[in-house]
Amino acid sequence: MVTEEYPPYNYLKDGRVEGVSADMVRAVLAEVGIQAPMNIYPWARAYEMARAQENVMIFSISRFPQRERLFQWVGVIAPINFYIFALKDRNDIRIDSLDDAKKFTIATVLRDALEQFLTSEGFQKMRKLSSNEHAMEMMMKKRVDLWPNSELAGYHMLRSKGYSKDMVRKVYHLDGFSKGDLYIAFGPKTSKIVVDSFRDALERVKKKGEYDKILSRFR
Repeated sequence: MVTEEYPPYNYLKDGRVEGVSADMVRAVLAEVGIQAPMNIYPWARAYEMARAQENVMIFSISRFPQRERLFQWVGVIAPINFYIFALKDRNDIRIDSLDDAKKFTIATVLRDALEQFLTSEGFQKMRKLSSNEHAMEMMMKKRVDLWPNSELAGYHMLRSKGYSKDMVRKVYHLDGFSKGDLYIAFGPKTSKIVVDSFRDALERVKKKGEYDKILSRFR
């Protein structure tokens, strides 16, 4: 089980991976009846491990057309909404369309879903960094203009670093970015039997009401 540092969905606390997505993955593992290590890596490494190796599951991963055939998708483990953020005092930034954002420098994470999406949309002025924390700091220090992230994770990250969410504003809703959810997935080398067993287990977890219980703890 591989993921990245992306609170409140998945993050390291006292040597253990915690978060809404991590709790969902544990519930699925319990339903399947197996134990597996859960580790946090830089996103690019986690992504390549899941793609290249057998029986490596990745979470929390966004699903969109460019990725559809690259993974075997198990199912949704958490909802998510994505926005482009800017500093509140940057009155010069006004974005009414995605093309408007291309005029500004934007900080992304190498090989994550947002970086891939923005690249496919023709963004050129991108700073591709190793983590969302680094990307956020680049915006807060005015070294880039924009920072794309999910609403829940973005505000959580700001608070964890001592910033107020009132210091930033959402300048554009990335409604065309993904299906608005986070998934668990396997790469192409994993057996379809394994994937199907996890898919069935996730559905059972949801039918039992465990999915809603876990989400309610983080809302």
